[in-house]
Amino acid sequence: MKTRIPDLLLWLLFTGFFYACKEETPATNDALIYDYQTKATAFLSQYQWDSAYYYYNKAKNETLDKKSEPYAYTLLQLATLQQGNGDLSGCEETITDALASYTGTTYLPYFYNMMAVSYLKQKEYEHALDFYQKAQETTTDSLNKAIIQNNIGLVYLLNHSYEQSLSILEPLLTHPQIQANEL
Repeated sequence: MKTRIPDLLLWLLFTGFFYACKEETPATNDALIYDYQTKATAFLSQYQWDSAYYYYNKAKNETLDKKSEPYAYTLLQLATLQQGNGDLSGCEETITDALASYTGTTYLPYFYNMMAVSYLKQKEYEHALDFYQKAQETTTDSLNKAIIQNNIGLVYLLNHSYEQSLSILEPLLTHPQIQANEL
């Protein structure tokens, strides 16, 4: 029986050490996430969407802080890839997850715009307008505001509300930021 007590003590020491080490691991793994995002971006630049998606998904799964900017960025990239591949329901799900957890403001206009585009592609014009309005309210950049206004004008045009579309799009013809950027 004496031989079993040391085994038990060793086991207790080992498990105690294991849990102590586990608790001391950092609360973030930003370097790993950044590495995955960098790999994903490299694949994006080579038009290898599936590999980019794979690494953005790895970054998403490794992120511990679901309220962080890197997590929001990763979800935005995933949603963009999903939308680009025609997975509109996947895109909406990803953005819904992002909006539920993200507490920052940097990516909000982009999330709302992405959701609006998904609804626009499904010809759900009222929902698209709602999300474009949210994007408009959350951005402070005047060029982004003008681009969103253009998108709102497009929704009205596609919905055959021509006068409303014209009233939104016509002032954009002389918008100084649009002319400066030659969009």
